[in-house]
Amino acid sequence: MNKVKASWIISLPYAAVLKVKKGEKVTLGQVLFEGVTETEKVVAMQNQLKGLTSDFIKEINSKNNQKDFQQGDVIIESQGWFSHKITCPESGKFAGIDELLNLHLIVGSEKWRVTSPTEAVVGLITEDELKLEFMAQEYLGRGLNTTKGWVSNGFKKINTLSDINFDCKDRIILVEKMADTVRLKSEVVGVGAIIVLDENNETGDARINFKIPGLAVSREVYDELLKQVGRPDARALVNGNSGRLLLVV
Repeated sequence: MNKVKASWIISLPYAAVLKVKKGEKVTLGQVLFEGVTETEKVVAMQNQLKGLTSDFIKEINSKNNQKDFQQGDVIIESQGWFSHKITCPESGKFAGIDELLNLHLIVGSEKWRVTSPTEAVVGLITEDELKLEFMAQEYLGRGLNTTKGWVSNGFKKINTLSDINFDCKDRIILVEKMADTVRLKSEVVGVGAIIVLDENNETGDARINFKIPGLAVSREVYDELLKQVGRPDARALVNGNSGRLLLVV
C-alpha cells in the first residue's frame, strides 16, 4: 500500500465550455466543463426545392441561419415567372439546406455538465482532454474485469446476501467470496465496486463479464480496506483492468 500521485483524464467534447483553469484546486462536484447537445432533424425537401439554383440556396442559408421557425412559416419565397412560397414542415431552428436539398432543423437541445469526482488539482488541458491530479493510497489486486469507475459513498462489509441493498448504491462492497447472486444483486442496487478476498475467489485468472469494477485482493489488502468501513466520505477510483484501487487522501 503506497501513497502515490495519481491522475484521471477526462475527454473534452467538441464545443465544451471550460469552467476551470490549469493549476486550479477543485472540489468534489465542482463543474469542470459544460455544454449543450442539439438534436438535429433532416427533412427531405427535394420535391419542394427542385429548380432552385445553388447560389439562391446559399443566399437562403445565409439569410435564415439560426433563425427560429414555426411549422408553416415561410422559409423561402422564390421570385420570377414561377414564384412560389416554401414553408417550414415543422418547428425548429434553421441549420441550413445541404447540396442534396435536405433541410436541417435543430428541434431540441439539452444542457449538460461534467463535475469533478474528487478533490484534485487541474493538470494539463488540451483541445480534447482535461487531466485531474490527486494524491491517493494505492491498493493492488487482481482485476476481475475491464471496468473502471469512481465510487464516492465509502465502503461496506457484506456478510450475507441480504446486506446487499439500496444502501450499497455507489459504495465499494467487501465480500469474502464471489458468487453469481452477489454480482447480479450488486448490479441491480447500483453498487459502485466489488472487492473480494482472493483466497476465496474461484474464478482464477478468468475475467468476469459484469458492469461493476471488481478486484480480488490479498488478505493483507482486504484487512486494510476493512478499516475504511464507516467512512461515508471515502472516495476511490477502482480499476478492474489494471487491478488497482486508488483511495483519495
